[in-house]
Amino acid sequence: MIAFINLWETLLAAVTNFAVSELKNFPDQTITDIVKFLENAKGDIERWVIQYAEGKLTADELKWLIKGSKDLAELLFLKEKEFTKEQLNHILNNLVEVIVSAVLKAI
Repeated sequence: MIAFINLWETLLAAVTNFAVSELKNFPDQTITDIVKFLENAKGDIERWVIQYAEGKLTADELKWLIKGSKDLAELLFLKEKEFTKEQLNHILNNLVEVIVSAVLKAI
């Protein structure tokens, strides 16, 4: 089992890279908001990663948990920043893919 701190650093880097490259036309605060979301979900993500590494979760279940995380709701406030529904869905879907991909590659 890898050390979660190494995974966490990889995950933060992947999410930051995603935010910088994909959201360059959005306010700078968006990157901060996405990192804040990730920090708020850290405990859940750590628990799910451990369960995945132990074979208690499949990759699909891990993705479902991350996507359905109650902390994901915190990103809904992005709507207040004049994002369209399509833009917000794009951000959320791609963010989940980045997180899951980084986790699966690290394990």
